[in-house]
Amino acid sequence: MGRKRTKHKHLPPRMCLDNGTFYWRPYVDGKQKRIPLGKTFADAIAEYGKMEARKAEPPQTMEALILKFLADKRQPRAKATQKSYQVWGKQLMAGFGHMKPHQIQGHHAAKLLDEHPKRVTAQRLVGLLSNVLGYAVRIGWMPGPNPLYGMDKGPKPKRTRYITDAEWTAILEKSPDWLRLFLRMAYLTALRKGDLIGLKLSDVKDDGLHVRTQKTGAGLVFDRDPEMNSILDGLKELRRRVVGLTLFSTRHGKPLDYSTVMRNYKRVCKAAGVEGATLHDIRRKRLTDIERTHGIDLAQRVAAHTDQRTTRGYIVNKETRVSLPKVAQ
Repeated sequence: MGRKRTKHKHLPPRMCLDNGTFYWRPYVDGKQKRIPLGKTFADAIAEYGKMEARKAEPPQTMEALILKFLADKRQPRAKATQKSYQVWGKQLMAGFGHMKPHQIQGHHAAKLLDEHPKRVTAQRLVGLLSNVLGYAVRIGWMPGPNPLYGMDKGPKPKRTRYITDAEWTAILEKSPDWLRLFLRMAYLTALRKGDLIGLKLSDVKDDGLHVRTQKTGAGLVFDRDPEMNSILDGLKELRRRVVGLTLFSTRHGKPLDYSTVMRNYKRVCKAAGVEGATLHDIRRKRLTDIERTHGIDLAQRVAAHTDQRTTRGYIVNKETRVSLPKVAQ
């Protein structure tokens, strides 16, 4: 805190009067500057207001831009997308935070794609970087066009891990009761893990399980068929000290968190001898099974995808058995 004034106490902070001239005295890089404002108080106070306003504005760096983009409530995003953007945003700020938005060019994104150890993560980082630069053009932080708009980020590798029926049975057998019920519901509905964890008791109604997906906001109603009722009955029979508001909760009534489910799922897979199967592969298995038995249209409705191409990205192609003709001896 600065020293109290002994004279000119009517002047605002960082303004002084010396030999008939008003000065603005801000600190820049640890040193106090002396900038003339004018001879009259009216001129000085007008110029002072401009200086103070300019000083209060955040520097238009990539770090400031990314933070502004993430905080903008006018950008509609699902909760899962917001969490991902927070993580990726920190990575972008670490690499580009010191730069000005107009300095980012295509070769910066290309270098990120080429040198990042994980291709899919790099593609998502470049996608977010492009969105941020588009936002910068819209709010006037840089002139258009967006240098990353329409940039080819390379092919996205398709995951083909399919949990076989034998593996699925082994996983369920090794699971504790609460996790087995969670996994059965995951397979039955093909919901994303965030939607499963967020299911509430109030979502269970007489006509079915009502779900509003976090990612797309799509509304789904799953019929209360025998498997659904069996899962719901099993959840009621679990021993809990406190009944929570969510369908899947701890003994104390708190909602399950993703880390708890993931940690126990990995342990169960190891005990069952199943390797390389993620929680999201359950969704892939269910959509693939539905496509094989009922067609792609039903799989798309269950997945709540607006574009069938997205659903096809989940489908694991069936291996084709080839009967070769006998080779003459």
